[in-house]
Amino acid sequence: MLKKSITGLTLGLMLLFATGVYAKGLEEDKFDIVEKSNQKIIVEKSDGERLIINLDRPDFKDRLSDNLIKDIAEQADISDNVTIHDIIEPSSCITIPNNAGILNSKNNRFSLNAAQPESLLYRYEVTKKYTDRSPLAAQLIISVAYGETATLKSSITVTNSATISGATKLPDEGLAELNASLNASVTYTYEKGRTFLGPSKGYTSRQYYSTRFHDRGNYIVRKINRITGNVSETYTGTYGEPSLQDPIVNWSRDIK
Repeated sequence: MLKKSITGLTLGLMLLFATGVYAKGLEEDKFDIVEKSNQKIIVEKSDGERLIINLDRPDFKDRLSDNLIKDIAEQADISDNVTIHDIIEPSSCITIPNNAGILNSKNNRFSLNAAQPESLLYRYEVTKKYTDRSPLAAQLIISVAYGETATLKSSITVTNSATISGATKLPDEGLAELNASLNASVTYTYEKGRTFLGPSKGYTSRQYYSTRFHDRGNYIVRKINRITGNVSETYTGTYGEPSLQDPIVNWSRDIK
């Protein structure tokens, strides 16, 4: 088998997709799980088409919830040969506190060292209401052609960070309080030197992805007078934070 290191062009493509892309969105389709064994999981679309998801390890079967399996199926193409290679639990990842840098995207300010005491008169109280969980767009790691093996020349880190919206008018102290209420960012690293195999005969390339999951909901931040206890301002918006019940899933799809 011919071995190749990742070329500059491949690295460039990886950076292009680093913000995350769906393998091929089938998010409108509904899937049912029709078989679940130690070697594979078979899911079926409403029109009868089936997708086989291969498992690199038999213990994966019991670590994959039905919702998680369906999410991966939606990010793959029904004609693909799909394999799950790693299931990375949040507890085994590196975590970074969110108050170390959640970006308020509208005015590009960071919370770290930005929050200064507005006064001794006010405090901020955060209330979060969970609504649902969802996968983030699958992040492409590398694509390997049939008959080839690719070796990473540099490490690639996958990050699952919290996001917020509607906080552009929130004072810095309130923003810092909101950030601190969210789950820490989770990172997983594909180390330099890791190898990736191309697909089996009958397929032209194998694309490797990493899928992260978010818990989503609404928040309310109240600005409260410390002396009177009255609420002087209320700020609302939505949040997404790294899921504590769903792992990072590393998988691949073989393309004909």
